[in-house]
Amino acid sequence: MGAHVFKPEKPSKSMGIFNMRGGTAHLTERCSVQRCLYITRFNDLEHFWRTGNDMEPTTHEHTSSRRSGRGGRGDDWGGTDSWEEAYGYGINGWDEGVTKMRKVLKCVKTDRHLFPSDEECEEYDVYGDEVDMGRYMGGEPECMVTQRVVETQDGSHIKISVNCVASWTVATKSIIARGTAVCALVSKLEEEGYTTELIAYEFCNGAYGNGHQSLIEVPVKRPEDYLNEERVAMALGSSAMLRRGFFAINERMPEGLFDMCYGGGYGSVSNPSKDQLALMGYTYNMNAINNRGRDGEPAWKDAKPAEIAEWVGKKWTEIVEEA
Repeated sequence: MGAHVFKPEKPSKSMGIFNMRGGTAHLTERCSVQRCLYITRFNDLEHFWRTGNDMEPTTHEHTSSRRSGRGGRGDDWGGTDSWEEAYGYGINGWDEGVTKMRKVLKCVKTDRHLFPSDEECEEYDVYGDEVDMGRYMGGEPECMVTQRVVETQDGSHIKISVNCVASWTVATKSIIARGTAVCALVSKLEEEGYTTELIAYEFCNGAYGNGHQSLIEVPVKRPEDYLNEERVAMALGSSAMLRRGFFAINERMPEGLFDMCYGGGYGSVSNPSKDQLALMGYTYNMNAINNRGRDGEPAWKDAKPAEIAEWVGKKWTEIVEEA
């Protein structure tokens, strides 16, 4: 695919959705008098990585996604030695990341009383799954018993979004600690009967305060999907998701849009507003990550299993109370 020239429509006075021609994926524009939020939506992780791999870049000044080597800034900045390695993990999953996550997850012990659980109800009839010997010996005709699971909550749908933006000084161990916490949270919600959806996104607050913002959204898990650990590990636990995957999409945005939203770099650590999160339909959002921790999120630096378990329990309670 060749380069696309971006020609924004005139912002409307009320929030609206406007289709834009061309671009990296289905692009929409949400406009208001104060600002424009340009949204790039991908069908799934494969669509995301293939776009970054197959589409020609629109800028040759920014090539960080193809930088060789892991270093350059901070600890293991790029996550992989090459774009090709990141692309392979993005498409096929990151086994090493799963191993790292499981080492932490097996140490995460959550208190069952924090979470609503299913109750078992015994039903008796003349037929069933097994014999109740006490009833049988007592001559009861309805001596067959069936165990029926009764859910103790409403099985609400939960849409969790994770801002993958991280300060350039954030180490990979912090990113994988947060990814592990998200994985544990989603697993716990599903164990308790909730239907979950998991979204990874990159948000940029606009270049030089010009009010042009960008949000790139990638579904990691749809409501009907099982939790794929290999995909989640790469999407939420590797610095390559941002510094190779999302950067590759930035480098392939319609010509002119990159400069409007990102300016001379790849943006800075920022988060959508509450109104924007509501507009996107996110039930619970995890903000961008930096070494200091802010906006209600921990820094995840040197996070221990006990701290992750405490976070999972706290966030679980917050989510189910709001659902």
